Amino acid sequence: MNSRERLGLSVDEYADLLGVVLSTIYRWENQGYDLSKIDPLRRRLLILIEGLVEEGDQSVSEALGDEIKFGLKKGPLQGLYALLHYAHKEL
Repeated sequence: MNSRERLGLSVDEYADLLGVVLSTIYRWENQGYDLSKIDPLRRRLLILIEGLVEEGDQSVSEALGDEIKFGLKKGPLQGLYALLHYAHKEL
């Protein structure tokens, strides 16, 4: 199960959160990704997301996913804020 699935986010939601098109998410999930080829902001977000979902159990990942989904309903920046706010609480 990948990070997006652990968060319970759809491909659309994950693409909105990271500011990429759907085909990028599909490509990353099917072929993997090379962090050195991803712009620095998205690279940091991907590393943050992977760290958060790997450290916590599935219920923690789902809770984070719910916070992100709630934020995304108000727009991509609110979804990003929810992710960063959650990460800040965990530090």
